[in-house]
Amino acid sequence: MAGLTGPGLQADTGPVAIVLGLCLLGLATGMFQSPNNNAVMSSVQPSKLGVASALTATVRNLGFVTGTGMSTGVFAWKMEKSGGNFIDSFHLALLVAGLIAILAMITSLGKKRGPIRGPEDRGN
Repeated sequence: MAGLTGPGLQADTGPVAIVLGLCLLGLATGMFQSPNNNAVMSSVQPSKLGVASALTATVRNLGFVTGTGMSTGVFAWKMEKSGGNFIDSFHLALLVAGLIAILAMITSLGKKRGPIRGPEDRGN
């Protein structure tokens, strides 16, 4: 599976490469979170900001929990099938997570743009 996206994590990957990879992941997450939160909150009426914030936090946490459970399940399944090969199991879990992320991005691109309107605004 290493040829699919590059060498990735291997048995001989050093700590510096792991730390750099995690730093890049943190940077990418930070660069996404703020603009995404801003886009969500700016599309909601001021009177609904509390509800929108709570819903955003709930969906984010649901995604974390679901993703952790899914990746752990895929990882454990592959570990059992491969006879305990950690690297191959880890690669498969990341590949599945990446494919789900790509599907989510494609779905997001198809959504309607513009402010979210409540029932009280539809009559105007």
